[in-house]
Amino acid sequence: MAVGALGIGLVSALAGPAAYAIATIAQPHEGGGPSVGPAEATGQNHFGFGQMSNNADLNAMLKDTNTEWSAAILRSSTAAGLELSTDTPVMAIGGFSGSDPAPSLSQFQDDVAQHKVAYYIVMNTPGRGPGWGNRGHADIAKWVAATFHSSAVGDATLYNLSAPK
Repeated sequence: MAVGALGIGLVSALAGPAAYAIATIAQPHEGGGPSVGPAEATGQNHFGFGQMSNNADLNAMLKDTNTEWSAAILRSSTAAGLELSTDTPVMAIGGFSGSDPAPSLSQFQDDVAQHKVAYYIVMNTPGRGPGWGNRGHADIAKWVAATFHSSAVGDATLYNLSAPK
């Protein structure tokens, strides 16, 4: 009787994780931080760590660049997703967390002056625009916003680093 109860308890305890694993296997994954579990009800792609959903217009613009870096964007996970979807090199500002000290503002300004970076991209996340908060290289974001014109491209704000204001 005890063995039977233990067996039923074990099966019950593993049923939820097993169902979640099956739902995860059934959906496609992409990017540096894929989500797990059932697909979202909205049907939209959602990526962790500030990654982007598919933005065909932005992808086409980046594919059309001929600079050392097609774009610069906060966080390496976001940059990685763009690199995979555009097959172009994308500069990661601030590393994985967005708060690493690389590149510095002066290093980024030098790269822009040498025409090594075509665009600077800011994801349109509610409450987070250029220069938000004290983290995430606000110095670079504020300099870019003050120096270059922006345009909306899907779910992103794009700064053309070859055309100062």
